[in-house]
Amino acid sequence: MFPVSGRSLILSFAILLGLFSCKPNTQPDPVLKGLEERPFTIVNQGFSLDTPDAEETYRILSTIDNQKVIDTIYYELVNRLLDDGDYDLALEHLRKFASSIKPGNYKSSAWYHLEAGESYFYKTVYDSASTELLAAVEDYKKIRDSVGLAATYKVIGSMYAYKGDYAKSAEFRYLALHIYEKIADSLKLNEVKMGLGDNYLEQNDYPKAISLFSSALEYFENKKDSTNLSAAHTSLAAVYQHSNDVPNALEHAKRAVEIQRELNDEFGLPSALNSLAITYMRNKEFNLAYPLLQETYYYIEETNDLRQLPSILHNIGICQMEIGRIDSAEMTLKKAVEIANSSGQRYGLLSTYKTLYGIAERKKDYAAALAYLSNYTSLNDSMYSHEKSQIINELNVRYESELKESKIKELGQLKEIESSRKNWLIFAIVLLFMIAAMLLFFTVSRHRKNRQLLKAENQIQEQELNSMKRELEINRIRLQDFTQNLISKSALIEDLEARLRAGASLPSDEQFHSYVEEFSKMKFMTETDWNQFRLYFDSVYPGMIARVTKSFNQITSAELRLFLLIKLAIGNKEVSTMLAISPDSVKKTRYRLKKKLNLSEEASLDDFVLSFH
Repeated sequence: MFPVSGRSLILSFAILLGLFSCKPNTQPDPVLKGLEERPFTIVNQGFSLDTPDAEETYRILSTIDNQKVIDTIYYELVNRLLDDGDYDLALEHLRKFASSIKPGNYKSSAWYHLEAGESYFYKTVYDSASTELLAAVEDYKKIRDSVGLAATYKVIGSMYAYKGDYAKSAEFRYLALHIYEKIADSLKLNEVKMGLGDNYLEQNDYPKAISLFSSALEYFENKKDSTNLSAAHTSLAAVYQHSNDVPNALEHAKRAVEIQRELNDEFGLPSALNSLAITYMRNKEFNLAYPLLQETYYYIEETNDLRQLPSILHNIGICQMEIGRIDSAEMTLKKAVEIANSSGQRYGLLSTYKTLYGIAERKKDYAAALAYLSNYTSLNDSMYSHEKSQIINELNVRYESELKESKIKELGQLKEIESSRKNWLIFAIVLLFMIAAMLLFFTVSRHRKNRQLLKAENQIQEQELNSMKRELEINRIRLQDFTQNLISKSALIEDLEARLRAGASLPSDEQFHSYVEEFSKMKFMTETDWNQFRLYFDSVYPGMIARVTKSFNQITSAELRLFLLIKLAIGNKEVSTMLAISPDSVKKTRYRLKKKLNLSEEASLDDFVLSFH
């Protein structure tokens, strides 16, 4: 990094040879005509420049016809200024750069708005920051630059976090998170997770914050990204500090300091040291916190980074106050006020005024206490109106008057406050009772309705079950009747045939044989009988015929009929009669069926069929 002196910043640029026409290194490129003028010096196709004067820098760069060269110079210039914390000078250069952007050049316009927004953000000028960053969002959307859009969302999320609007902050950080997930940028993804962890920390959702910080820490540890790893340890220490888990806070804070010392990072070490000091302060170990804060103060002065100085001085003042050095604490805190006022860091200033107010009260310096309270109140408002100034003046008069009032009036005020609290408490109790009564009423009513509904459903189910039982019994009777009729019919025909063969007188032998043949046809189940039989059987044993044929696909029609008749417990004699086959044929069919059912010789065919479902 180049040394900083006053508002002078020396910035070196090495412009790539491909951006210019090829020329010998000893001569400047014609496109750079004018850069030989001070404060620029040509150095082998590149140049260095002194940049305290944005107007002069713009005048010289405007002599270059190549817009890409101008963009590159401003990109490097502004980024270096932002890294060095010179936001005012960065904004001056950005305003000049904006005047060089041609209409329709959304890429340069988006970059300008993003960098200007960041600069205003670091200066805590949030309205201007918001305007610039939202303009950057629109430009990046026009050129469909996901990376730039995600970076802008990330900054907007941080801005809303500093403003205390954590819902909005999370909204934009999640937008950035989705883009980084889509483009698989794991580094940025985990950096955004760290930001979201801060959101949840501020909402006191410690488990969620710990989950996000721990996930990021694991990633940075695997990637050996020491800088972000230290930040993750610092964030975890902050969560455990808030949840009063001092051992875990101490472990992570010490690890963050250890990593920063290994990196020898003068810019990152102050945050880690401050985190460790705060942990000791949470544990009332101010004697351990104090030297860490003094070391932090040293590094801040060395790096000339004053952004953290007010909060560090504030913590030093608290330590001095707690170890009994009240006068030193007051001086330190007043120094913090002076620096915070010069840098515009309102949050740190508010905390310091509040602590100074406590010290003044402790010293019974009520005039100073009122002054600090007035400063705190004024600063806490974003507007400094005449009306608010009047309120502060009236507060001062009232304060001086109230010092002379008796203790009885103070007690009366306390009683009035207590009475008001009691009234509010009674109102709250009555309201809660009414709500509880309503909830109980609705719960009982719903329970009663549910019981009635359940009873009705049970009755319907019982009726349906009884109906199904009755229908099944009717079908069973029909099947038995049908089967018995078939048996009776076959027996009757068989008897008539026997009598006929025994000697009935017929006109001729031919007519005799015709009658015998007709009777023989009538003895067994016809196709119509069989179809009717199947319908009855299916109504009593739903799906059984399909299961038999599926399980034993080699079974024949005759064997299937025998299977079904056995299922109805019909004996071999009746089967012989119904199927119009001899008892020997029945035995043979049973034997074939037994083999197709894969039964052993010892196994009972009847038992298997009767138990089949």
